[in-house]
Parts: sequence; C-alpha cells; structure tokens
Amino acid sequence: GILSLNQPKEGIYQCIGRNPYGITQASTVLIFPNSIKPEEKLDQDSSSKKSLIVIGPNNITVYEGETIQLHCLTQTGSTVQWLHNNEMINLNLMRRYEMLPSGGLRIVSAQKSDSGIYECVASKIGFSTNTAKCYVHIQGLGLNVSELKLEILDIKQVNNNAIELYWKTSELIELYIQIQYRLNTPKVTWIIDETIYNNTITHGIISNLEYDQTYKFRLMAFDSNGKQLTSSLPKRFALKFLNQFYLPIPQITDAWITTDGKISLKWKVNDSFSDVIDGYIIYYRSVNSNDNYTTITIPNLVYPITDTFTISSIELNDKYEIRMATYSNRGLSPMSNSIEISLPSCKLNSNSKRMFFFCKLIVSS
Repeated sequence: GILSLNQPKEGIYQCIGRNPYGITQASTVLIFPNSIKPEEKLDQDSSSKKSLIVIGPNNITVYEGETIQLHCLTQTGSTVQWLHNNEMINLNLMRRYEMLPSGGLRIVSAQKSDSGIYECVASKIGFSTNTAKCYVHIQGLGLNVSELKLEILDIKQVNNNAIELYWKTSELIELYIQIQYRLNTPKVTWIIDETIYNNTITHGIISNLEYDQTYKFRLMAFDSNGKQLTSSLPKRFALKFLNQFYLPIPQITDAWITTDGKISLKWKVNDSFSDVIDGYIIYYRSVNSNDNYTTITIPNLVYPITDTFTISSIELNDKYEIRMATYSNRGLSPMSNSIEISLPSCKLNSNSKRMFFFCKLIVSS
C-alpha cells in the first residue's frame, strides 16, 4: 500500500501486515534534510552538545507472545546499549532479545516480565552520552502460560540441502505453527517458511539450505486470527556434506499373528518422500538360529498405499526378528527399527462343522 501525507512528520513509519498465516513488518525513517541547521553541520566545537539519538523509542502496549520492536536511530559511528529497568540487557543470556542493525531492540515472544522501562544509551568519542526512554506494557492473554509451551525436540539432516524439524506443543489450544530460520551469523534476518502447521502436526521439512553452513531454527505460534501467541527458543544445526543419498527410513508400527499362523506387518514413512521410494525390503530371521536375514522385496504402489505385508514363509513355535528398509535407483536406506514376535505352537484340527486351532503360546523369558 501507499501512504500519502499532506503534512508529513519526521519519524519512523512502520507497516504491519497480519493474516491467518502470521505477522510481518517493515519500517523506514523519514528525516528532512533542511531540518538540520547549517551551523550544526559546520560547528565542530558544538559536537558535545548535539544529541546522538535522532529518533528514540516510543511507549508501546502489546499482548503476550507478540514481537516488540523498539527504535533507537543514532548518528553514524555511535555505540548503542539497552537497559531494562536500569539493568543492562545481556543479549548472550536473554535469547529472546535481539539488537537490530539500526540500534533498535527486538523482543520475541513478549512475556509479562518484559514490562517496564527501556532505555537506549548512545555513546560516541567526542560526544556526550545520550539516552532515550520508553515504557513497555505487556497485556496477558488470559491463558495459562504452561499451556503455550512450544519446544524444538530434534533436528535431523535429510540430505545435503534439507533438514527435518521435530517439536512438541500443547494439544489443549488451537495453534498454527510456522518455522523460521537464518544463518548463525549476526545481523541476519529470519526467513519465514510459508508452510502452516496445526497443533496436531509435530514435524516439518525445510529445504533449499546450504551444506557446510550452520543455521538457527525457531518456531512461531499464532491463533486463528494471525496473532502471535508464543515462540520456541532457537536451536542451532550444522548441515554437513553427505556423500550418498539418504532414503527415508521406514518405521514398523505394528505386527501381529494371523489366524492361519502368519506374521502381518504395518509400517509408515514420511509422506514427503513417498514419491522417491521405489519399494521396500523386509528382513526377517529366527532369533534361535545363526541364519542370515531372509529378504522380501515389495514394490511401492502409488495407489493403494503400500504399508502392510504378510510373511508366510515362517515356522511355528519360533521367535522372529523383523526389520525393513526402503530402496530406489539411488540406493538403499538404513534399516528400520527392530521388532521381535513369537509364534505359538499350533495344531490344526477339524470336525464336520468347522476348522479351529488349539494353540499353546510360547512365552520367552
């Protein structure tokens, strides 16, 4: 949008965009050249009397979980520090606080404890130290803070240019989650991934990354109106160069014995990689012998989804170990989780009306 002002005033103009997918903002500074008096440009002796702070912060009221941006625009070459309630802000310890290239201060996922007086302190050789203060008020959301926890559990590298992020959050509140990431270097802005996850989803993939680089990742949670509620602490991850292509590893989720004495399996893989899988390999062997794995190759069908199989070439009264892997024209994935299942000793009997089993279960110690 374009803002037209009949009588524009100097200051910082900020545009805030908000929709169900999140919040973004941009700002710019308006200063009139003729507002600087000629004698201020030429009189070097009066430098100690000139203010280093061109535009200071304003009082602000926000809700818990929102992002705060306090401005402190200073003259070139100035050093800026921030105080909160007369105490120096340690950016290394307070991870939700971030110094902006302009000298401003950004506070992510505001909490009630962030309320108070903030002071921008500007200093420069040959000038007097200048300060500018503002008051920040954080309003509560009327929600239990413990219900708004959002935490990154793990980060795994998928290939040379992608990672998969795993997290946990509250199931009691309807949240919409976005992943943000940036290089682990100062003064680099966060990149917002466009994918929106509801609170029933606990993992997501970020691609188009560069290997041999270290990134920071964090999660932002919003309500259905696009209002930011909370954020996770950032987590670092270094991408390495992988010499081979890693296929997704299947996970065996269930196994059971059928009525005719066979073993049925059910598994799952990440849906994002189902199209690169040509098929599955099942490995199974008797735990009571030293035999190698017997393998079964199963093509991956587009429809219906291939996620179950029944192993028939087995012996009763035995215990089996079963694992799986995926394959494609690029190679074979690492093996899946291992499961063990015991088959009962069954004797098949019949009478004139029906067939039935008499089974004695084998219980392993």
